Amino acid sequence: HPVSGQYFDVNRVCDISPGGVGLKVNAFLHQGQKVRLGFKRGRAHIEMFGHVAWCAPVKDESSENVGAGLFRMGIIL
Repeated sequence: HPVSGQYFDVNRVCDISPGGVGLKVNAFLHQGQKVRLGFKRGRAHIEMFGHVAWCAPVKDESSENVGAGLFRMGIIL
């Protein structure tokens, strides 16, 4: 999070498209907030900026209970 300098854990990358990415993360961010995404694989490091399109709590697949502090988030690149 570029404004606060805080790092968030990505639990899972749900989908990727040319215009954005869907993530499962451990924190809630408001729509419109700027984010910085970094990807590392071996010696390669890619960094890009985007904005939160939407963010919602994850529901447990086996019930209607909200997951343990996880959120689905759509990022516009």
